[in-house]
Amino acid sequence: MLTKSRLLTVLICVISAASCPAIAHAQQESQLDKAQETKAASSEELIANLQGKWTVMRGKQRWVKEYKGNKEEFKVYNGDSAVYGHSHEIKIETQGLAQICTTSKNEVTIGPSKGTKNNGFSFIIKLEGDKLFEAVGMLEKDNPSGLKPEVIVWERVTE
Repeated sequence: MLTKSRLLTVLICVISAASCPAIAHAQQESQLDKAQETKAASSEELIANLQGKWTVMRGKQRWVKEYKGNKEEFKVYNGDSAVYGHSHEIKIETQGLAQICTTSKNEVTIGPSKGTKNNGFSFIIKLEGDKLFEAVGMLEKDNPSGLKPEVIVWERVTE
């Protein structure tokens, strides 16, 4: 069974497209030391850098999320019509090299279950320029909706 620390290390390798076996133990220690010194980006800096709209195509659906402060609005579109939406607040913590985003309970804002409140959840994020990587469904205890493990790559919307 993987420890949380080891799982985070493995996921960071996957997200970074690095080859985990090729990373020497000394390099891992050096990276962890660097991360502890710099703390990557503080949660406030990361939230500031997330501001604005992000999008990803999922089959025929277009997913859009927009960050305003520590609030996120998420919508699913079929063509030009929003068919689902929810909103919640986010909190970001840095653990080693990983940044963990935890959402508050969300409220469904669009769709048949409008007004329903769902539990929050946590996932690993990495921001690289205009790409946002989210590793969802990988933190066992924080996966109440049964998300399948995957990495979602969002693109920043520039208008």
